[in-house]
Amino acid sequence: MSTSSMADNARRRIVAAVLGASLVGLVATSVALAGFNSSTNASNSIQTKRIFPGSRTTGTRSYVDSSNGTATNVVDALSYPDAVVTTTGNWATAFSTTRYVQFAYASPLPAGVPVSGVTFDFRMLPNNAGDTVCYYFEVRRQSDNSLLGTHFSSASPQCVTGSTFSTISTALPEVTNSDIANDMYVKVFGRDNTAARKMQIDQATVTLTEYGTSATLYQDTYVDASTGTAATTTWALDAADAAQYTDASNWTTAFASTRYLQFAFPAYVPTGATVTGATFTHSYRSATAGTTCGYMEVYAGATLIGTHGSSTTPYSCNASTTTFVTDSVSLPEVDTVAEANTLFVRVYVRNSSSRKSVDDVDTVTVTYSLN
Repeated sequence: MSTSSMADNARRRIVAAVLGASLVGLVATSVALAGFNSSTNASNSIQTKRIFPGSRTTGTRSYVDSSNGTATNVVDALSYPDAVVTTTGNWATAFSTTRYVQFAYASPLPAGVPVSGVTFDFRMLPNNAGDTVCYYFEVRRQSDNSLLGTHFSSASPQCVTGSTFSTISTALPEVTNSDIANDMYVKVFGRDNTAARKMQIDQATVTLTEYGTSATLYQDTYVDASTGTAATTTWALDAADAAQYTDASNWTTAFASTRYLQFAFPAYVPTGATVTGATFTHSYRSATAGTTCGYMEVYAGATLIGTHGSSTTPYSCNASTTTFVTDSVSLPEVDTVAEANTLFVRVYVRNSSSRKSVDDVDTVTVTYSLN
């Protein structure tokens, strides 16, 4: 064999070896990719969490004041279709950009989650039975005021006549994920076609579906600019701020089974989630005098699942009439979706001078994830 032939054969062997190694690498890579992407190969499946572990806080939207021994429900007038209403100021007979009501919503959802079936549920009627009130609305971001969508218009509004409440659910296709839902507000422009009178609003909520579980968003800030001058109302008990709740009656000097405040919380934990912790945050002070003390019971529906403190050993006391004490009470008994979604906390209260107390924060934080 000639020297050149021997050299050619050597080169062919080198090329073949390189190509063979490359093919082996390609095959191995293809198998690895196939294993990563395949939904049928159980031995190679890789799961990612749809909701990563995190703590999400919600405030109460209905509570019971039994400070005098008789339970009285206190609810957000804009959260439920229950005829507990908010009455606006007088509208004009024509639409104006300075005349509106506005609802900014709380942000209880986990970040980065797709949502579907989003609707704005608006239940209202004219304050005068013979009138017709009309509206259209915008959906905007709280963070930067950017416009997400407009529904109906000044030329083609939605109208209601008469004395029967009407709930109108309008789809919001612009709200596609929890980041938007946690950062939205609705601005409703209104008019009274008849005589520039008021409107009664019974409900202004946002409903959505998150991983097959329905959830409702409730307003935490309401602006009434129906007259052209804006007045803002913040829902009490969500945050440490000037929106606070003073109980209706004086407490007694000793605990009693009929004297308490009871806080119920909305359901936001999706079906199938893993609940790993919960905390109740309670911020309170004495109203005018005395030392206020409390202990609590935790319920899932009608079932008592935990007690913190007792009538002989309160979990907390506060003698100040100016400074709030904030307690974050761990609730290890809340460890399932069902418990988290049916949770309410009953706080038994006493005051050494038989005076009232003031609550600033009553929230629950649940830590959970979803595979």
